[in-house]
Amino acid sequence: MALGCMRLEGPELLRAALQAGVRHFDSADVYGTSHTDGHGNEAMLAQELREHPDAVVVTKVGFVRPPKGRWLPDGRARHLRAAALKSVETLGRVDQLLLHFPDPKRSLGMSMRALAKLRDEGRVRGIGVCNVTLAQLRECLSYDLVAVQVPLSVLDTEAIRGGVVGAALAAGLQVQAHSPFGGPKGARRIGRDATLGAIAERHAVSPYSVALAALVDLGVLPLPGPTRRSTLSALLQARDLVLEDQDRAALDQAFPALRQLRVPRAVRRGEPSEQEVVVFVAVVVGMVVVVVV
Repeated sequence: MALGCMRLEGPELLRAALQAGVRHFDSADVYGTSHTDGHGNEAMLAQELREHPDAVVVTKVGFVRPPKGRWLPDGRARHLRAAALKSVETLGRVDQLLLHFPDPKRSLGMSMRALAKLRDEGRVRGIGVCNVTLAQLRECLSYDLVAVQVPLSVLDTEAIRGGVVGAALAAGLQVQAHSPFGGPKGARRIGRDATLGAIAERHAVSPYSVALAALVDLGVLPLPGPTRRSTLSALLQARDLVLEDQDRAALDQAFPALRQLRVPRAVRRGEPSEQEVVVFVAVVVGMVVVVVV
């Protein structure tokens, strides 16, 4: 289980997560502060992880956060390098440095080269991308990524239907799911969902634990961002929740996109999952005869 740190308001929840065995923490240079120089959330994280060298520290760069207004993507190599070096200084180490969002005004390749240079210099251990399309992911694969982070929940499955999750898993990348409950509205729906509720009752856990376990069962690492210890305790139940075949069947029926990852396309269409094609080519009196078996 991992912890998304965007909504952290103090160190208490971090300490509780560490005590519970959580060792993967996701932050960003723009989290936890309204200042343009950012890194407030990272400073709190660094303080609590000082005695936990086994923790995986993930942060993201590529956004600027003006005092007023919306966050804006900034994929300039100069900005990414400066922000990343500040993150390394603040956190002490960065295990995964992710491009927070592709900048539509800049070349994606330029942004990735900036991140790759930081990795090659030993400033960070690995690099990855967030919030990308399938085409953008394919463009980035040549930079030896370690992770891709996308919005993903049982309710928000665009990253599955668009092919991003399948391609990332096929490439051996760690797939991280931010917003694993689909935001506040999605969280309310998950709490009321009949299928999740039935599975939760059978395993004596919460529907939110089932929603997380459904992603874990597909090989995805969810990044829930609780703000209360009681919520954290409920979410940690997902670590020990082992879904059964009847659970998977119910989930696939209620949320068909999940089945897209679990079952090969050929099988979903009622075709054999593996086919052997043999082509015979022969020349007969000047004609080419092709027989496919």
